[in-house]
Amino acid sequence: MDAVFQFLMDHGYSVLFIGVLVDQIGIPLPVLPLLLGAGALCGLGQLDLLTAISLAAGGSFISNVFWYEMGRLRGRAVLGFICKISFEPDTCIRRTEETYLRHGKSSLVIAKFIPGLNAVAAPVAGVFKMPRIVFLMLNAVSAVMWASLFLGLGYLFRNQLEEMLYTIQNLSGGLAIVVGILVALYMTHLYLRRYLMIRFLRVARITPEELKQKMDENADPFIIDLRNAIDRKNTPDTLLNALQIAPLELPHRYHEIPKDREIVLFCT
Repeated sequence: MDAVFQFLMDHGYSVLFIGVLVDQIGIPLPVLPLLLGAGALCGLGQLDLLTAISLAAGGSFISNVFWYEMGRLRGRAVLGFICKISFEPDTCIRRTEETYLRHGKSSLVIAKFIPGLNAVAAPVAGVFKMPRIVFLMLNAVSAVMWASLFLGLGYLFRNQLEEMLYTIQNLSGGLAIVVGILVALYMTHLYLRRYLMIRFLRVARITPEELKQKMDENADPFIIDLRNAIDRKNTPDTLLNALQIAPLELPHRYHEIPKDREIVLFCT
């Protein structure tokens, strides 16, 4: 945090705007400490709070407009690119779609405060062709709320931040080692869980040729199309007689799945 304070004091508003813009574009930066530090400096009289909010909100707004337009132009390919760098790429699109379907247009505002969803909310709005004027209004509201919250927290708790900074400076390097080990264990857990899931799916999978053979032999498999709304929008074709159920609908439509037939699931 001391480096954040010093950097902000040396470079002022420009680093706040550029830092938020770059982070929201998708290049990970410590943007929350940056906002908290800037808010604390506002409370200490080094920066103007309204100007800081305007610049931080402006950086967020511009980056979201960029991803919205990319979503309109390139469709689902943009989501695939963003989700590849997610800790949980297999659930990235699904979680975003569920949030969009559950909350509608207001998901743009909600996603800003949910880790992992902020980066894909704007391109999802573009994929679904949300009216541009509606997106711009919601994007502006979301950006101002987000910037105001974290800058405001830094402003209100500037004294506590100074005390925390002093405490951190006097701690030994052992704390950093413990934190590093915990982060490494968490990341290992995520990737191990993903590896085991993919391994299980590889064992249980059926090839398109094998499914075609079963259908030709009248084996009568029950086929479920589990693709989400984004996938079906881009590729509306499906398998013959397949039941379309989005993952979000499974808890409410499980009774439509027979228990006396072989079940074949497919998705993207």
